Amino acid sequence: MPNPSSAKKANPFAVQRAKLKATYRTARFLLKMFGAITLLLALVMTWVLSSLFHLNIPMAFLGSIVACIVLGMVVLPVKVVWRSKLSQICQVEGPWELADELTFSEIGTALDDILSGRRPREEKPNLALALTNVKLLFIRKGEPQKALKIAEYLVENSEPGTSNYIYQKNTLACLNVEMGMYQHGMALLRANLAQLESEERAGSPAYNSVMLGMLEAYIQQRRVDEAEMWLAKLKESIDTMHGNTCKNHTDELVKFDVGSFEKDMAFYWKGLGRIKAIRDDVSAEDAFKQALELMSKECNRKHLTLLYPEIMLKFADFKIQRKKYREAESLIKDAIAYFDQKTRYRGPAYLSGQCAHAYVKFKTGAAPEQCLQDMEAAVTALKSHYQEGHPLIATALAQLGECYIAAGKYDAARDALARALSARKTLFPQNDATILEVENLLASVPENASLSA
Repeated sequence: MPNPSSAKKANPFAVQRAKLKATYRTARFLLKMFGAITLLLALVMTWVLSSLFHLNIPMAFLGSIVACIVLGMVVLPVKVVWRSKLSQICQVEGPWELADELTFSEIGTALDDILSGRRPREEKPNLALALTNVKLLFIRKGEPQKALKIAEYLVENSEPGTSNYIYQKNTLACLNVEMGMYQHGMALLRANLAQLESEERAGSPAYNSVMLGMLEAYIQQRRVDEAEMWLAKLKESIDTMHGNTCKNHTDELVKFDVGSFEKDMAFYWKGLGRIKAIRDDVSAEDAFKQALELMSKECNRKHLTLLYPEIMLKFADFKIQRKKYREAESLIKDAIAYFDQKTRYRGPAYLSGQCAHAYVKFKTGAAPEQCLQDMEAAVTALKSHYQEGHPLIATALAQLGECYIAAGKYDAARDALARALSARKTLFPQNDATILEVENLLASVPENASLSA
């Protein structure tokens, strides 16, 4: 865990800008949450003051508003909300030093205990909120294993009836899917879906996140028929959410705080592009371009910093599939540059992008020996995040195996390709094109391995 006191001093201008944004978002959030109550209370106070004390009505109303605001600042956890907003802003936009200080300063020893599998020895006030911010930080840095442990603790120690419980469960489910634990993740998502439908919360942000989790699970397993079904459900939910007011107050607050039609549609177009890519449909390119166009807007990247480069990498995968290696290389370079310059994320998507970058350099004429070191390092780093059978590792191993063949390292090629084939046969449908691709590569390895290094 970072030590806030050891962090270098943040840029003062960036700090002040972040604080102003946090103040604005806090006021906006509290106004949405308590504005109607404040107005009603101010009207009652104005009536009392004007009727009993014969005060000027406009002045009485203005004084009542000020009094209600002051009272609200005393009664409501304004400082807690403001610090949480500031932490989230700094996690996305920087300064990173302040993000770490805000995120870890109030967590005490609880984080080390949770990451070690122990119950926290001390549980400070607002621990759940502090842990939620830590979980978001780990997701944004690309440390899914740590985020998963915190998500498990938050779900186990939250009351099922609380307003954000379903959101905590959705995060836990989606992290399980990301880690390749599809059976458990999808079971959680189906349970969440049943709960949301029983509460008539279809067409809410929580409902959308279930659709996205199920869509991701089926796409990762290349089960396109099921993926198409969930994509259609996602589109219907997006249209419903942005055409109506959410019935649940928490859903409406989440929609108000971070939701927008264009951001949700970027997820839709990304999903459509990936499904069409699995089908080897050339129109996948149009879908990816639609997603990139939406996420090229700064306002849409405000809360979804990682989505933009992730779309580029998925688009690059399609270009590699179509053997358009120069175009793929350009997309990968842009994605990695965005990760490097705009985020702290160095997680699995970043690492698979590095492996793909080395692979396209090999496919465009670079000597395989020059590319192997980068590919091997990326594969090793990926294994620190995911288990061997994860589809991202399978793809990296297939690319690595092909490069080994070109370098004459036939034993290493057989090992990498066999592991890639085993993972794909376990995860993907029997007739999936990527299985045949690896089988053909394996068949091309010379029987005589005497030249292997």
